[in-house]
Order: sequence, then C-alpha cells, then structure tokens
Amino acid sequence: MTYQDPNQQPGGPAKKGGKGPLLAIVIVVVLLVVGALLYFFVFKNSASPKSLAEDLVSGDITEDDFCGDLKDQSEGDFDVDDLKEGAGDDVEITVGEEKIDGDNATVTLTGKPEGGEETSVDAKFVKEDDAWKFCGFDFDMPSME
Repeated sequence: MTYQDPNQQPGGPAKKGGKGPLLAIVIVVVLLVVGALLYFFVFKNSASPKSLAEDLVSGDITEDDFCGDLKDQSEGDFDVDDLKEGAGDDVEITVGEEKIDGDNATVTLTGKPEGGEETSVDAKFVKEDDAWKFCGFDFDMPSME
C-alpha cells in the first residue's frame, strides 16, 4: 500500500505556473504591435480625399499631405499655418462628398462667413505613390463682363 499526503491532489503534485499564460500575453502583444504598424503604414497612407479635406478644414493637414506640384510652387516657402488661418474663425465650413476620377478627385467645401453669402470651392486631390494628396483649389472666377 502506498502512502498519499493528505495535502497532495490526486494524480501527482500540483504544477505551479506554466508557460500558457505567458505565451498568451506574448501573442497578444505581438498582435497589437502588428496592428499598430498596419494602421500607420497602410491605412494612414490610404486616406481618402474626403478625409484629407476634413483634415484641411480642421487644420490637421501637414505639408506631407500636399502634392508635389503644390510643394514645387511654394519653392520651400509654403507655410502650412497660413493655409490653416486662411478661412478665419468666423466661417463654418462643411465638407461635401468626394468625386473620384482615376487619380484625380475633388471635394466640395462650402462655407458661409458670419453675415455673408454661402460660397463653395472644390478642393483638388491627386493620387501620388498610391496616396491621396491635396493639390489646391479649383475656383470658379466670376466673369468680368
């Protein structure tokens, strides 16, 4: 007859710890890192023209979001802060739907200054290196007749 310690569980001594919980934590951390990298390198670079227009209106656009032609026209003297301040604080601007035609797109921005008339302008976007870039405005100039 064998003697069994009353504190011992049937089937042998109790195992402490184990590698299961540690392995699960490592897997979760790796998945979070991969997800963050995908977001910043894939999804961030695939912003739609409309989301860039919303960034433009909110002042969150950066010079990295500008097309090459717009950067070239400024010859390095382009100040993003001037663009952000251009509309003024008293103008509420709404972002319309995007219209995409191949590698070109427009998004209509509509604004009405306090006490003024509603005005619309199309923000132009081009696709460069698989990423949409802001490339200026398409103004309809009134005729001088």
